[in-house]
Amino acid sequence: MPVQSYLTAPIETSEGVQQIEAFIGNSGLGLVCNIYVDGQRVEGDSPKDLQATTLQQWHAIRDKGLLRFLLLEGILKAGLFYAVGMFLFNALGLFGQYGVGQIASMSVFFGLVMGGHRWWSYKTTFEGYD
Repeated sequence: MPVQSYLTAPIETSEGVQQIEAFIGNSGLGLVCNIYVDGQRVEGDSPKDLQATTLQQWHAIRDKGLLRFLLLEGILKAGLFYAVGMFLFNALGLFGQYGVGQIASMSVFFGLVMGGHRWWSYKTTFEGYD
């Protein structure tokens, strides 16, 4: 689920500098706001997690690299889901008949596009917060 708004600020406390983050986004309950301190949820309108990526999580994702992200999040998640759907539609005779190679190549392409979009979304959301 994409974050609609993201706010962050470093706060000096007796324990040192802590990162305060606020995510405002959609959940099953409508528009809600959750507050995080150093990546841990401490308060919010909803008991449900917004499934938003925190700044610390983005740094960990970014440090592991784009290629790994595209492989795991793009091809293995989105692409595999697409492939299963296409095999089912193929078995039922919907959307024409495709060979295994065609479905595999379409799934890899779909996964790369979706993974790339998700990476770009994270990058633009957290741009300027480094």
